[in-house]
Amino acid sequence: MRVSAAYLYPDFLAKRNNDNFNLKKSKEKKEKSFEDYLQYYNKKANKLALENKIMQ
Repeated sequence: MRVSAAYLYPDFLAKRNNDNFNLKKSKEKKEKSFEDYLQYYNKKANKLALENKIMQ
């Protein structure tokens, strides 16, 4: 059974339509530093390298 989020959380639509809420969310996403991205991609590369070693 599918239930709308707006039904479960009455303030969901209000938050979703609120520009300040959306700006705050997008600002939080942009605050990731370059080092965070490097760490993320290094972890990803290491994981792929391990998978390739296992495959060989």
